[in-house]
Amino acid sequence: MSITTLSKNWILLISILTFLGLGAGTISAQTSPTLPVDFEDGAIDYNPQGFGDVVAAVIANPDMGAGNMSDTVLTLNKPMNSQTWAGASIDLASAIDLTGGTTFTLKVWSPRAGIPVRFKVEDVNDAAIFSEVDANTTVASAWETLTFDISSAATYNAAHMYSRIALFPDFGTAGMGEDFYMDDIEQVAGQATPASLPMTFDEANVDYALAGFGDVVAAVIANPDMSAGNMSDSVINLNKLETAQTWGGASVDLGSAIDLTVGTVFTVKVWSPRAGVPVRFKVEDKNDATLFSEVDVNTTVASSWETLSFDISAAPTYSAAHMYSRIALFPDFGTAGQTGGENFYMDDIEQAVNTVNLPTLPITFEDTTVDYNPAGFGEVAAMVIANPDMNGNASANVLNLNKPETAQTWGGASIDIAAPLDLTMGTMFSVKVWSPRAGVPIRLKVEDVNDATIFSELDMNTTGASAWETLTFDISTAVTYDAAHNYNRVVLFPDFGTAGQTGGEDYYFDDFEQVETVDPDPVKLPIDFESATAGYAPAGFGDATTEVLDNPDMTGNTSAKVLRITKPAGAQTWAGVSIALDEVIDLSPGAVFSVDVWSPAAGTPILLKFEDTTSPPDGNGNPSIFSELQVSTTAAMSWETLSFDMSTAPTYDAAHNYNQVVLFPNFNTAGADDTYYMDNILNVNAVSIDPDLFANTAFKLYPNPAKQDLNIAFNLPLSGDLSFELMDMMGRVVKKVNMGLRVQGDHTERLQLSEIQSGAYLLLMKIDGDYVKQEKLIIQK
Repeated sequence: MSITTLSKNWILLISILTFLGLGAGTISAQTSPTLPVDFEDGAIDYNPQGFGDVVAAVIANPDMGAGNMSDTVLTLNKPMNSQTWAGASIDLASAIDLTGGTTFTLKVWSPRAGIPVRFKVEDVNDAAIFSEVDANTTVASAWETLTFDISSAATYNAAHMYSRIALFPDFGTAGMGEDFYMDDIEQVAGQATPASLPMTFDEANVDYALAGFGDVVAAVIANPDMSAGNMSDSVINLNKLETAQTWGGASVDLGSAIDLTVGTVFTVKVWSPRAGVPVRFKVEDKNDATLFSEVDVNTTVASSWETLSFDISAAPTYSAAHMYSRIALFPDFGTAGQTGGENFYMDDIEQAVNTVNLPTLPITFEDTTVDYNPAGFGEVAAMVIANPDMNGNASANVLNLNKPETAQTWGGASIDIAAPLDLTMGTMFSVKVWSPRAGVPIRLKVEDVNDATIFSELDMNTTGASAWETLTFDISTAVTYDAAHNYNRVVLFPDFGTAGQTGGEDYYFDDFEQVETVDPDPVKLPIDFESATAGYAPAGFGDATTEVLDNPDMTGNTSAKVLRITKPAGAQTWAGVSIALDEVIDLSPGAVFSVDVWSPAAGTPILLKFEDTTSPPDGNGNPSIFSELQVSTTAAMSWETLSFDMSTAPTYDAAHNYNQVVLFPNFNTAGADDTYYMDNILNVNAVSIDPDLFANTAFKLYPNPAKQDLNIAFNLPLSGDLSFELMDMMGRVVKKVNMGLRVQGDHTERLQLSEIQSGAYLLLMKIDGDYVKQEKLIIQK
């Protein structure tokens, strides 16, 4: 019996057993496979899905020999005239961890040699996200191992979530009625790691991705001049041909963006055939070449190694927010290739660590390890000194700005900070000030260290003399303010606009802090009275009094906060409370609403009313557009949930814009000094968020890979309570962060990751507890 006939019998037998309930279909609690996939585990549901007329099944190994001793393998029967793209797919339990390598091996048994086998990985949830590679068989009717590097495919992206493997036997050719067998899908640890700083070019297992351009030929070679200046074994040779462009050079790609908090100065060992040759050092975003910073430095010696230093922050295009992930080197920049061509050698590209420890907010002037380095200008002298007046400010040290008689009207001092101000935390800043006079204008200015035309400034007057006070500045009120700017310098101007006084004056400053602002939560349904920042502002009328307070009876309602309504003796029959909403009530889910009510007596009528406050008033001064319904309590002195189907109200109209909720306890009865509690006003029919709303939402993580902190930029098509979950590749949630209410629009949030170990993770974004977006994150410590 042939192998082909045997495999067909196996497929038929499996089908019969499954039909009778004796096959794999009767096994419960099976799990999806993970790499490596060897088809040997009976507890795993490999579930191969044939397509394009291919029949796929897990069968006994029909050719158990030296090439493959496995008991079971995958058979792909490609029948006569099946599609050219026919094959089979296997879904994995989780996305492939690409930090483990991009190379995969597959054992293949083919009836013919020279047959192309396509290996494809794709996203289970989005087939448009994929990477595929072909490899040809080399033997017939025998097992062999084929290797596929998916990173070589044009569509490959390390950030993608590949969770499905597809296999295509004899890809590109219609079926010829043949059987193919496959086994042992394995991920091979990558042999080459992406380049990172420092780069010595001595490591054999690093992929420098060295690429010459402009007729410069680039290669890693043995060091041609191993001397005291450079004892490295290997260097890069940039051969600038006679035909080379003035901008000819070579680039090296890094595995991740440069961490600019370490420093902006880079050193390169250079060997040049001539002295006085300009060498250009450039860093750029390999995904966006318009984001770059470049600096030129001239060689000083000929035919000898020297170390050149480049400070990229000196370039006008530099931005600490950019993701520089490529380094380019240009020998003899600006000059075309010389006759006969020339060789330039370069080595040891390193990032110099900052020797200056710049301050971060808050700036207290107390840390002796920080270089505050206040820089006076306009003849103002600036220095950190012992606090001369500890009344009202107990700090040991403060900043002294001495404005002499000769000082300019714009005299002051600046302090550079380690990183741009995080404006997502708020735009309010406070400074403690000691002024010799009251009514003196103090100007606070924040600006970009690299571009002084980017700034925001604001004046505040002192209110006391010779005493400490705290001045607060909201920089967002300045006409030049822009939240997208990188403000990383603080500037203080004492008595701005006035020249120095006779004899000069001293001003003292301390504790420059960012005042975190919390946007008030919008008042909308559902209302649970739990938000500390929501402006519920319940308004009593008809002599009723009201407030949001601690729940006095948590039996039957465990809410921490509830609404109290007291109807005192003599209160009007129509007394109650109104709550203005920031959003119109969404009636699309339905018109059934519920309210939790605590009443002192059963049978008490509770009237729920919705109003459109923008509608013209009626004869009593109330909105003319409204809908109201009355329901009676059934219990006394205990919580119960009352249901109101507003669609049964005579005046209800789903097209109306109801933006106010009104509650009437014991409606139509005058007050008897009774107290009622109400809570959880909600639409019973409300549904969870539609993920399609977020289909086109940008969700960007940077830096990625991350070390300590992660920035998350995204757009919300609707408002809601925002949270993030960080999940490892085993599906375990390792971090949860609740961000609170976020309104519709663009946002940037920051997560602190110092406690998270290196590895691959999924970051999930949720709105009101519903999953809406995810992205892969690599953490590298």
